[in-house]
Amino acid sequence: MKVKKIAALAVGAAVAGATLGLASAQPEVPQIPKDFFVKDGKPNVKIVVGSQGAAMDVVSAADIAAAIGSLLYTEEDVEVSDVSVVVKKDISYDPPDIPVFEAIKKGAIAGDYEDLKNVNGWWNGSFYIYSDGEKIYIKPYFTASLGTSAWDGSPPTLEIAEVNDTVFLPYYEAGSYENIDWSAGSATLKFTAWQDTYNPLSFWAKDNLYWKLEEPVYYTKPDGTKISFQEGTTLDYHVKINKIEFDPDQWKEIQKEYGDVPPQHISLVIPKNGVNATIEFKLNVYDYSYRAKSGVVHHIYFFDDRFYSPYFVKQVRDGAKVGDIIQLPGLDKKYQIVDIGTPNFLGDHQTYDIVLGNYMGDYYVDKDESITVGNYTITVLDLDVAGKAMLKVSGPEGSEIITLDSTISTKKAKVLFDGGIRVELEDTFIGVGGTLSAHIKVWTDLIGIKGSTLDLYPGWKVTFVTVDTDGNGKPDTLTKVYITNNQDLKGDTIVLFNTFKVYYDAKVYQERDSYGTLHTGMEAWIRIDPVKHQYEEITLGVGDTIEESEYSIGDVEVKFSPETAYIPKKVTEPITVLDTEIMEQGLENVDSNLILVGGPVVNQVTAALAEDLGVPATYEEWKEKFGTGAESGQIIYKEKCSKIGGYGVLLVAGTDREGTRAAAEALLEYISKL
Repeated sequence: MKVKKIAALAVGAAVAGATLGLASAQPEVPQIPKDFFVKDGKPNVKIVVGSQGAAMDVVSAADIAAAIGSLLYTEEDVEVSDVSVVVKKDISYDPPDIPVFEAIKKGAIAGDYEDLKNVNGWWNGSFYIYSDGEKIYIKPYFTASLGTSAWDGSPPTLEIAEVNDTVFLPYYEAGSYENIDWSAGSATLKFTAWQDTYNPLSFWAKDNLYWKLEEPVYYTKPDGTKISFQEGTTLDYHVKINKIEFDPDQWKEIQKEYGDVPPQHISLVIPKNGVNATIEFKLNVYDYSYRAKSGVVHHIYFFDDRFYSPYFVKQVRDGAKVGDIIQLPGLDKKYQIVDIGTPNFLGDHQTYDIVLGNYMGDYYVDKDESITVGNYTITVLDLDVAGKAMLKVSGPEGSEIITLDSTISTKKAKVLFDGGIRVELEDTFIGVGGTLSAHIKVWTDLIGIKGSTLDLYPGWKVTFVTVDTDGNGKPDTLTKVYITNNQDLKGDTIVLFNTFKVYYDAKVYQERDSYGTLHTGMEAWIRIDPVKHQYEEITLGVGDTIEESEYSIGDVEVKFSPETAYIPKKVTEPITVLDTEIMEQGLENVDSNLILVGGPVVNQVTAALAEDLGVPATYEEWKEKFGTGAESGQIIYKEKCSKIGGYGVLLVAGTDREGTRAAAEALLEYISKL
């Protein structure tokens, strides 16, 4: 009889173990080195079970084999090659800060903050421009007293009309443009393109908002190839802060003690309607062309929403349409436009400029069948082929039974649960199998807006502008969205539509000159920072330069814990054999360590090595020496046995099957801790 491979024995272990139960006592296990069981990730032992042994002996052998299998791995030092690092780049749009005051290295000699009150360092709204040959910098002039600065008034107030726009002229290093005279030996840029204006109270958040078109738009280039656009974070929006001031009550208290010194800390106030954000939904095609040194003119075609006059080709979208998905500043939720200007779309006899929500699709539902759409279940209770259907709509708010008629425009749709769901019956018909079916369309989470709404941002009014672009006498396109604060904004930190935080920031500087004299200065800004930072992950290798910095990856030091990896190995041949197999091949031909399961009465190899192991050879002698039951279990280890070529032997046995099982369990616990 042959014992099957270890997989079969493991199954036997599960069955017999469940039937026979577990012994309660465990014998002592001697110190057995791990390499007795496994070596170099491979089994270093054979498990010998007696052909006359009890079923429990087979179970024990299988369990031991499985435990040894858990040790089959190699330890290897962890090594790495082609290492790269992942860095996060902050891609959040951070608007320009608003200057208030600066008097660095001026101010009082050996003085403190209080002594700055006589320093003219308030901002008067002016700028100057300078270039380092690679970039152009715009810096504010800080030369005015409070009364003659842009921050005049009580409390100090800055209005957008007080700030002169400064033309921002970007410097294109080694660029190639038609207005550059390369033959002159040096390029002179005239800065006639891509100009912007710098005003810290008026800025663009560029490529900031998501827009997904219901259907993609295409443009065919002169060479016949096409470019397309359907979705992306492509929309810019413009933010204008009309007026910002210091908290008047706090300013009065500061003036009592410090005069016209700019405060170290103060709250801000933006009056009602003081902030306006404008989103314009347009999509244009541009052809950006440049001439290389070789004289070849290259063209780059792209879609964008802003108007760049030198490169404009054509407008492909004049606004957002029904089916488009749009995003508003600072809102994680994206809104689908489900309707523009349809009378009674929400079933309340009103006409809304725009309805936002989710169009869930159209469905074909048989009579007595149900569908689940979002949080709602729709069941067709009854219908006829004349276009009528009785439906049951259930959701978190409850259940309602409705009757729809697809032949009457005012009765074909129903809005339930305060805009939670809209169901429209398109048709009823008899299917191929003779079943009655209803064709329905479903919308969920509907918000109807007439002109403006206060529901999207607390404290802010959002206005949607829709127009008729198809000439059908009904608005069909969303062209603009305006966002403005409908109440005063106050606080240490003012949050603009969940996107930007506005706060006052001041710092006092002290520095000694070459004569040892201590000078005191100060600078103050209104900071405008993103509320949530967005990051882009960039993978860099050794030698790569970190973008927009002077740093590069010179080397990467990697430390691992643990420093050793454990590589699992597979068993490629059985490690459990019968005693008769060992005896037939001869003890002198054994080629591995042996684990003997069962005493000399049931295991021939145990009987042959009993004298070497120092155990009795008969049942009576074993019983007399070790007793019976679980207490009779023995684990005897001999490091080298001459009869089997110097290999080691481990005996796992008892007077009876309970003793053998107890010994096996003790060994299993020992192996689990190696």
